[in-house]
Order: sequence, then C-alpha cells, then structure tokens
Amino acid sequence: MLGAYGKITAIMRTSTATRASGFTIVELLIVIVVLGILALIAYGAFFEAPKRARDASVRTDLKSAVSAIESIRAENGSYPSVRPANLPASPGSTYQYYYSPANDTYCINGTNSDSQFYSSNANRSAQPGRCPCTVNNGLRAEYFTNISFTGSPAFTDTASTINYFWSGAPYAGMPNDNYGVRWSGCVVAPETGTYTFIGSGDDGIRLTVNGVQLFDRPFWDPGSQSATISLTAGQVYDLTYQMFDTGGNAGANLSWQLPSGPSATIPVSALRY
Repeated sequence: MLGAYGKITAIMRTSTATRASGFTIVELLIVIVVLGILALIAYGAFFEAPKRARDASVRTDLKSAVSAIESIRAENGSYPSVRPANLPASPGSTYQYYYSPANDTYCINGTNSDSQFYSSNANRSAQPGRCPCTVNNGLRAEYFTNISFTGSPAFTDTASTINYFWSGAPYAGMPNDNYGVRWSGCVVAPETGTYTFIGSGDDGIRLTVNGVQLFDRPFWDPGSQSATISLTAGQVYDLTYQMFDTGGNAGANLSWQLPSGPSATIPVSALRY
C-alpha cells in the first residue's frame, strides 16, 4: 500500500515540477492563437490607416467645394456651369463637376486610389459612390438569383435599352427560373408634357419613375401595363424597372409614348445611370 502511495506522490511531484517549469501544450496553443489574432488586427490597422486618411482628405475637399459653390450661387443667383478653378484638390485625388442648366443643380465627384465620394446641391455631405445619372450610356442592370431582389446581385452590366427575351438563364451560372433583374438609373425628358410608359414582361414587372410607382404586376400576363406621368423637358428623373421570372421563358420590355409622338423603345440617349 505504501509503495502505491509513493508512486502516486512521485507522479504528482513530477507533474507539479513540469507545471512550474513552463506552459502546457494547450496553454501554448491558446497563446499562439491570441498572438495570431492580434497580428491580424495590427496588420489590418496598418493598411487601413492610410486609406482612412485619403478618404478623409476627399471628404474635406468636398465639404470645402460645396461651401465655395454655394457661395457662388448666393452671389450670382445660380450654380457655376463649369467647375470653379479655385476648388481644393488633395494630392492623389481627382474631381469631376457636373451641372444641369435645366434644373440649376450640380454634383461633384471625388476619387482617390481606394474610394469614390460625391456631394451635390441635394446632398451636401460627402456620400460614398459617384454622382448618380452622370453617364449617358443606358441603365445599370443587376441580376439576382432570387425574385425578392435581396442580397448582392450575381451579375451587373449596362443596358442600352430594355428589350429582352430569355429561354433559359440570362447569365451562365444563374438559375433558369426564380431570378430577378433590376434596371436603374435616370430618364431625361426630351419634351414637356404627359408621357405614357408601357411595360411588358414574363413574369412580374414593376416600374417607378420620379419616386412614383406607375405599375406593379406581381404575376405573368400576356398583355402590357401602361401608366402616365407629367415630365418637363431637359429634366432628369429617377427610373427603376424590375422583372422576375418564376418558370419557363422570361423577358422584359419598356417603351414610352412621347407627348407629341407614337410609342417607341426608350432610346439610350434618354437613359443615364
């Protein structure tokens, strides 16, 4: 009995001595993991700090630019038609100025090597992204792998018009059914008056112009939908058109009828994003 007791005591002493002389393997692994996490945090902070500084410079420039542009309007009664020469510009950043004489509105882009921001008369604080509806080349098209338009789009491209027919998936890698496409941007009215927007699609379609939902058909119908809205020549209006497919063939078309003419597919010259 005493022999067994002596063996147990010796083992405990050996364990205690090992414990006193260093870490256990589990404790060493924990320390290594913690050090790895701290290293990743430090690495990210090291590379994020310059980016934050560059972004801050663009935001500061845009704030100063807005103040200068608003001062010009207060003195002259309208915004400048071209970018004023004395606007600030941090090294490594570029700026583009857009002006609409029809609406007396402006927007200014600020871009650095990492990010893009914009400010405008409608939103004077710096916003991420670029000035909306300043590229005259159609609409932005976003393809979703669901019919609720949630999550990030699987594909994006530019549409010169909305006139499509698909017998399967619109893009390789997308499902043949149960997907949605959203076209967004702006439409420029070529004349003043009442416009009729005409849409068709397989299956559901939804159109919003200038914040007004003109039609919303949540199911397939062989006919088309139409609605009217008054627009002013030269003005730019937000436009969003959605279609979703739940089975079979799919497609979408959007046209308009001008106040003075017959219906026609909306031309690319009238679409911006």
